Amino acid sequence: MRVSTAFSLLLACVAASAQELPPLEAYGRLPAYDMFELSPSGKLATARLTYDDNDLIAVIDVGSQKAFMAVNAESINPRGLNFVDEDKVVLVAGQTVRSYNVRGRSFYYGHAYSIDVSSKDVRALMRRAKDLYTYQGGLGRIIGRDPGSQTLYMPAYVDTDSPSLGIYAVSLDKRREKLVIKGNKRTVDWFLGSDGAPIVREDFDDIKNVHQIWRVNAKGKNEQLLYEEETEIPSYSSVGVSSDRESLVLLTNSAYSGARSYYLLNLEHGAITGPVLVGDGLDVERVITDINRVVYGVEYSGFKPTYAFFDNRLAARIKLVQ
Repeated sequence: MRVSTAFSLLLACVAASAQELPPLEAYGRLPAYDMFELSPSGKLATARLTYDDNDLIAVIDVGSQKAFMAVNAESINPRGLNFVDEDKVVLVAGQTVRSYNVRGRSFYYGHAYSIDVSSKDVRALMRRAKDLYTYQGGLGRIIGRDPGSQTLYMPAYVDTDSPSLGIYAVSLDKRREKLVIKGNKRTVDWFLGSDGAPIVREDFDDIKNVHQIWRVNAKGKNEQLLYEEETEIPSYSSVGVSSDRESLVLLTNSAYSGARSYYLLNLEHGAITGPVLVGDGLDVERVITDINRVVYGVEYSGFKPTYAFFDNRLAARIKLVQ
């Protein structure tokens, strides 16, 4: 009798637990709020909102906590949002496209839109750019902004026969996109100075297996070879520049633990120092950068994230609110 009673109680507990679990569909449901970003003043915010059958990009007044404009995002698959000015938001989106003209018969097609908060206009970016390589992913990625105008700099592969990674100046005031810097067929990335001109070009030759980082002039031409390695897989990946533009911030992963570490590559003589921003037994989750790819610090992994910054005053302020 006692065994029967205990077994009944166990079944009741299991049934109660099963009833408390959410339905299977909930695990595949999009979060109600995603991609939350604040404007430079902190008075506005933008986010992806999903509820019922709606998928929207909304701009919200932080003070009143009310959305005063929204854009339907059901068909564009949003991947990221950036406030590039108090009244300008750039939405980066993309999807996998099938094509028999590429290896694997599919590729990731990225694109970007400018959302004008004041006029509520939405405009596709890079749609009128000339000489773009057709089958490329990553369109819409921002690597910098011109300090004196509403012009963004976006990398994209140019030409069809021998594509090379160049830089387009993309105006948010409806002017045509313009190719301003052209790389070579080995170029994989660019980094810009505070004036919007290139200062570093990263190349990787996957035939000769050579990874190089060059300091370049304002036209993107070689000035000095800062780093070179013969390797099938680069030991470092470049993630941004220091706030004084004197160093390139490099990421490397431990082959044994998988832990990520950051180093500084001096842009004058090429010396590598580090690791920097090392947490006590903590693994780095992500690097914290702005629209110009200036690195301010890192976020460490954990249930309750912690942070470290190059600026000691900023680090102290963040510590007070954590």
